[in-house]
Amino acid sequence: MSANQLNQEQAVQTSNQFEQDRHDTRNDLMDSIVGFVVSFGFFMLVFILFIVFDLIGNLN
Repeated sequence: MSANQLNQEQAVQTSNQFEQDRHDTRNDLMDSIVGFVVSFGFFMLVFILFIVFDLIGNLN
């Protein structure tokens, strides 16, 4: 390798300082799945509560 190629590779490897020392190396797909399931569960719970309240209100 020439010195120029070596300098270019070093520049590419160190160009983004935030990716050098990552504290969290988990897969983002798992976090996305958990976020979707939790939000879906919350809205389903609210929907079921409103259905129950509607059924209780229609008993009279």
